[in-house]
Amino acid sequence: MKTFKAFFEITEEINCPLYKKGERMVLTDKTFSCPEGKEVCLILVRDMTQLLFTLISEKGSGGSAAPSRILSCSGCTGLIKFRQVDTIGVAKEEKIENIEARIDSAMQAIHGRVISSSFLQSIPQEKVTPVLKKFQEVAVKAQTILIRQGEPNPNLYLVMAGSFAIENNGERIAVITEGEIFGEMSYLGAGEAVATVRALEDSLVLAVTAEDFSH
Repeated sequence: MKTFKAFFEITEEINCPLYKKGERMVLTDKTFSCPEGKEVCLILVRDMTQLLFTLISEKGSGGSAAPSRILSCSGCTGLIKFRQVDTIGVAKEEKIENIEARIDSAMQAIHGRVISSSFLQSIPQEKVTPVLKKFQEVAVKAQTILIRQGEPNPNLYLVMAGSFAIENNGERIAVITEGEIFGEMSYLGAGEAVATVRALEDSLVLAVTAEDFSH
């Protein structure tokens, strides 16, 4: 059963290559759904994942269920600004629930467990099963470095269990946990890793090569 759901409307678009003003998105405790019929931006997926924790915290502390503040994405070649709204319609909600059920079923069948991940929801639904079959399970011991800053990184990772520190020049700048992805920045930029990623505990990830994921 869901414990959180929030709806958003894009209020401003500045050279965004994907989205337009007036389009709507939805964020739940398990998934993120981009505007209808549009490709999913992995940068926005990460932004919305971080926003999820903020909104859940505000809700738990008695904050407003629909903040009026204007939010924005991290930006790439363009930028969008958006605000939380009350609803996006029953049909859209039903579609999202069907997507969640399909992802859970595929994850259980292929990898033997279900996790909450906005990244998984970003995969085109007709390709969920073949894409998940390309991911390989990798057990990672505590303190193992999966990605080293300044070196090429050929993989995209999805955390199944455990946690990882993101380090820049030896300083921890973030922690990645279950359902989140890492390695996408070097994958998208097709260059050297911008940060080191170190396991904080014995963990489990799904790994896919950039070549397989692009295909």
